[in-house]
Amino acid sequence: MKAAAEPHHRPSGALGQDGRRILIVSLVRLLRDELTSILQQRLNVCTVFAVANAEAALLALSHFEPTLILLDVATEDGLLAGRRLADAVPGVQILGFAARVQDHDVLAYARAGVTGFVPCEASTQDLFDAIERAGRGELLCSPRVAALLFRHLAALTRAPGTAANPDKLTVREREIIRFIDEGTVAIRFAARTRSIR
Repeated sequence: MKAAAEPHHRPSGALGQDGRRILIVSLVRLLRDELTSILQQRLNVCTVFAVANAEAALLALSHFEPTLILLDVATEDGLLAGRRLADAVPGVQILGFAARVQDHDVLAYARAGVTGFVPCEASTQDLFDAIERAGRGELLCSPRVAALLFRHLAALTRAPGTAANPDKLTVREREIIRFIDEGTVAIRFAARTRSIR
């Protein structure tokens, strides 16, 4: 399997007007190809570039400047890839897909520099929603996940020396605090799948 794929361009007459460029990183070629096809059909995307791993993604960055990275976090090296890409392209949103949503997983994604995630059971529409929100610097999550992140950040700020030295927070933790301050943490209620009791 080739480490990197050629960039997939839409026909010139159908190019998106917003300059969006998406880099897909997944070891599974079927996923890469399917996501490329779906994104080009449904979103206003100029270019989609799909690669197999972090090494290929880092090489691609020399000639491809993504506005969003879609990262398969279900693979063994997904979190390591997230850290490497977050370091290489600070400020670019990294959206993890095929994500597990246990508390320790969510915190691990945040620590790795993943700025949002799409759970394993998410639909294609959920993916589009998450991409649109990521483009606006918003985080789409459940009330439980929002509470988890808030508790984690509160614990960090109470840790000895943290309040006096905010640099002890990671870039992602500071970004989540900014999201909360700005009110851009979007809460998706469980009522989507079941009625509120």
